[in-house]
Amino acid sequence: MKKYYLLYFTFIFINLFPQTVVGLTNGEWPPYTSQNLKNYGVFSPIVSEAFELEGMTVEYTFFP
Repeated sequence: MKKYYLLYFTFIFINLFPQTVVGLTNGEWPPYTSQNLKNYGVFSPIVSEAFELEGMTVEYTFFP
Protein backbone atom coordinates (compact mmCIF):
# COMPACT_ATOMS: atom_id res chain seq x y z
CA MET A 1 0.00 0.00 0.00
CA LYS A 2 2.88 2.39 0.73
CA LYS A 3 4.16 1.87 -2.79
CA TYR A 4 1.01 3.37 -4.20
CA TYR A 5 1.26 6.48 -2.02
CA LEU A 6 4.83 7.00 -3.16
CA LEU A 7 3.79 6.50 -6.78
CA TYR A 8 0.95 9.02 -6.47
CA PHE A 9 3.22 11.54 -4.72
CA THR A 10 5.86 11.17 -7.43
CA PHE A 11 3.26 11.61 -10.18
CA ILE A 12 1.85 14.75 -8.54
CA PHE A 13 5.33 16.17 -7.89
CA ILE A 14 6.41 15.67 -11.49
CA ASN A 15 3.27 17.34 -12.80
CA LEU A 16 3.48 20.30 -10.41
CA PHE A 17 7.18 20.94 -11.02
CA PRO A 18 7.98 19.93 -14.59
CA GLN A 19 11.62 19.77 -15.59
CA THR A 20 12.72 21.79 -18.58
CA VAL A 21 16.42 20.88 -18.42
CA VAL A 22 17.67 17.30 -18.43
CA GLY A 23 21.24 16.52 -17.43
CA LEU A 24 22.83 13.56 -19.20
CA THR A 25 26.28 12.09 -18.80
CA ASN A 26 28.28 10.68 -21.67
CA GLY A 27 31.48 8.76 -21.97
CA GLU A 28 34.20 9.35 -24.52
CA TRP A 29 33.34 6.91 -27.34
CA PRO A 30 34.33 8.60 -30.60
CA PRO A 31 32.75 8.84 -33.17
CA TYR A 32 29.49 8.11 -31.33
CA THR A 33 29.90 10.53 -28.41
CA SER A 34 32.76 12.82 -27.51
CA GLN A 35 33.18 16.25 -26.00
CA ASN A 36 35.62 17.17 -28.77
CA LEU A 37 33.37 16.31 -31.73
CA LYS A 38 30.96 18.61 -33.54
CA ASN A 39 27.52 18.35 -31.88
CA TYR A 40 29.12 15.99 -29.34
CA GLY A 41 29.13 13.11 -31.83
CA VAL A 42 26.55 11.14 -33.76
CA PHE A 43 24.06 10.18 -31.03
CA SER A 44 23.86 13.39 -29.00
CA PRO A 45 21.94 15.45 -31.61
CA ILE A 46 19.39 12.64 -31.96
CA VAL A 47 18.82 12.54 -28.20
CA SER A 48 18.68 16.34 -27.98
CA GLU A 49 16.10 16.55 -30.74
CA ALA A 50 13.93 13.89 -29.09
CA PHE A 51 13.91 15.89 -25.86
CA GLU A 52 13.25 19.14 -27.74
CA LEU A 53 10.10 17.60 -29.19
CA GLU A 54 8.87 17.29 -25.59
CA GLY A 55 9.87 20.86 -24.74
CA MET A 56 13.04 20.00 -22.83
CA THR A 57 16.68 20.91 -23.30
CA VAL A 58 19.65 18.66 -22.63
CA GLU A 59 22.86 19.57 -20.82
CA TYR A 60 25.68 17.09 -21.43
CA THR A 61 28.49 16.23 -19.07
CA PHE A 62 31.38 14.07 -20.27
CA PHE A 63 33.45 11.60 -18.31
CA PRO A 64 36.45 9.54 -19.47
